[in-house]
Amino acid sequence: MENFNLITPGEKIKNIRKTYNFRQHEISGNDITRNLISMIERGESNLTKTTATIIANNINNLCMTKNINYSVTPEYLLESVEDQLNSVINKFIDCTKSDPSKIYSGTYDDILLNIEKNINIYSSAKDKFNFYMYLGNVFDEANNPSKSYFYYLRAYENSGTSSPDEISSICSLIGYSCIRLQNYSAAINYNKIALYENEKRDLASIFAIRFNSIIALISLENYDDALNEITYVEENLSNILKSNPQKHFYFCCLKSNCYKGMKKYDLANTLNKNMLKNNSTTPLCKTILFTNIIEIYIETKDIKNLKIYLNKFYNYLESIKTLESNSHLASTYYSIGLGYLTINERDIARTFFNKSLQSAKEFKNEKYILQSLNQLVNLSDDSEKVIASITKQFMDMVQLKFIPKYNYVLMNILNLYSKRNDCTNISKLINFINSIEA
Repeated sequence: MENFNLITPGEKIKNIRKTYNFRQHEISGNDITRNLISMIERGESNLTKTTATIIANNINNLCMTKNINYSVTPEYLLESVEDQLNSVINKFIDCTKSDPSKIYSGTYDDILLNIEKNINIYSSAKDKFNFYMYLGNVFDEANNPSKSYFYYLRAYENSGTSSPDEISSICSLIGYSCIRLQNYSAAINYNKIALYENEKRDLASIFAIRFNSIIALISLENYDDALNEITYVEENLSNILKSNPQKHFYFCCLKSNCYKGMKKYDLANTLNKNMLKNNSTTPLCKTILFTNIIEIYIETKDIKNLKIYLNKFYNYLESIKTLESNSHLASTYYSIGLGYLTINERDIARTFFNKSLQSAKEFKNEKYILQSLNQLVNLSDDSEKVIASITKQFMDMVQLKFIPKYNYVLMNILNLYSKRNDCTNISKLINFINSIEA
């Protein structure tokens, strides 16, 4: 797909005249005036179907008389800027539906910028809403919450003519994007709008909205309100929990995390261990439960039970060999690494921090890329080979823009080199950082 220019009917007529050296009176003929042609070209008069037919016929006759290989249709002359833009947008959507990577890889950046510039001038609010919703969904599926949030917000800004349920849907999507961006207060506010606008009272949508609100409230350490939301779901949306084991599992995990935040550790671990006994629990879910239990024993400094469950989890991982790739794995491996570090099993801890880093890289999870790298820096034991490996991984992550170039890991790596009086590598690292565009 190539970039485009939008041309008014008058500009089309003028461009044809200038290209082929036609005068206004030549294309007006005997049926319309030269003055009308002039007014149409300046945008002072609209082009009607009858006038377009006359002008097209006159141009075509002139081309035949002057042996010019060109012809024009009334439909081409009549096509408005708005219609041209709609055609471009439809073509853009058709081209990117089959290969969405063309959008988020930057292939269509210039075209997208041009569309956005013109859509704000020529398109209706409804057309803007639909286009921005499409882009938000593309970036959401591409695991780019910043871009999906940006386009969902643009859709919301143009939702004036949308139905309440459409507004509810877009606010729910914005709320979810806010959670992924760790903007939890904004997530709660958009979720409130989503609930208010949900006229159909669709229970599945209400569950999703309240589920995301619970995540945000727990993240803000507002555990009382989170527990109130949990109670509401249990009392009013129990059928959804019963009919969907996966939703029920993640809901119970949220409840466990809420208890943990309230320091009700026994309630939290009772819930975790009961779910762990369930034979239908998937390997990924069992991994999350082991992680939840281990995190509680780390927090409560219960070394005895920490060792027991680290050993159970290690044996479980050995029994299943591999885990299906998932966005949860980075946090899971990181917590297990912390567990082994707590009991001073540094080599095993290092293994899990490396696993966490690899998983975080796959899902572009900035938080766990930085935290895992930082733990590996702390576990480097002043080994030149290990420090060099960590530095390379750090530079790769910065180069790929998975993490910002200025961060606490950079400072810790520089401190390591400083302790070794390694001015060469300090200089190389600083030069590298300076070479990266902000």
